[in-house]
Amino acid sequence: MDTRFAHGSTLVIGNLADLYGVSSIPVREALSALSAEGLVEYVPRRGYYVTSPDYVLLLNHLDLLQTLLVEAAFYIAASEVRRKGLLKVMNRHFPVQADGFAVLSPFEASSAIAQIFHESGRFPHSQIMERIMFSLAGTVHARLGMAKDHARFHGLVRNYFKAIAWDLPDLSEFGVKRLVAELRMTLLETLRIHH
Repeated sequence: MDTRFAHGSTLVIGNLADLYGVSSIPVREALSALSAEGLVEYVPRRGYYVTSPDYVLLLNHLDLLQTLLVEAAFYIAASEVRRKGLLKVMNRHFPVQADGFAVLSPFEASSAIAQIFHESGRFPHSQIMERIMFSLAGTVHARLGMAKDHARFHGLVRNYFKAIAWDLPDLSEFGVKRLVAELRMTLLETLRIHH
């Protein structure tokens, strides 16, 4: 059965249970799983709603960005010259303090991060990464302002570059993936803030 729901549609558990001929328990579990994936949104005391297709596109961009950030970390770390110059490049383009980051426009913030990758050895997929960052920048920046969470995001970005530059144990395959996953989760939490 192929049933489609328009963006913004209210998903009533009882109606869905009747539609699919099941009890409300599997419907509630399915909606919870879809909510975790960002395909539906749960609003306390109001119910579940179908999210925007733009949100699904943002999730796809985050998935690709996560993969590229892991690859970029290993690419930069593979060269001692690139790795040793990384902190200077980061401090030149990315604010040292979180309040300096908070006043950047979305374009300035994504450009600063893109410039770090560009000057750190021309990562092969840097143009793709730059386009993805630009596409996410406006939404992320607006939501960070609503969440007043600039400091957390700023710290995660700086920690990512520091781990590469210092060749810390965090740069092991597990470590860098953990750092990037934490950055992605912060972005997801930020994007889910209600207007």
